[in-house]
Amino acid sequence: MIFNQKEWIDADDLHLLPATASSNGVALPPSNGVFYFPSGSTLEELEKAYILHTLKHYKASFTEVAQMLGISKKTLWEKRKRYNLDRELARS
Repeated sequence: MIFNQKEWIDADDLHLLPATASSNGVALPPSNGVFYFPSGSTLEELEKAYILHTLKHYKASFTEVAQMLGISKKTLWEKRKRYNLDRELARS
C-alpha cells in the first residue's frame, strides 16, 4: 500500500479474502460497499471512518464486528466511545 501511486486505496490494492470468509472464521456477507478515504488525513481519522463504515455496512453484533476488525470487543467499545460512533450510528 505504501507504494500505491493513486490518491486512494481500493479493493484491488489490498490482498483481501473472498467476501464469504475471513481469517478469523467470521462469515462476512457479500460486500457492495467500498471504503474510500481521502489522502492527507490522520491515522485516527482513518480508524474512526473505517470502524464507522464497518458498523454501518455489516449487520452484525458488536462482537462480530470486533472480530472482523481484529480487535477485542472491549477495544471496539472504547473506540466507539472515543469517537462518539454510537451517536453517528443513531443518525444513519
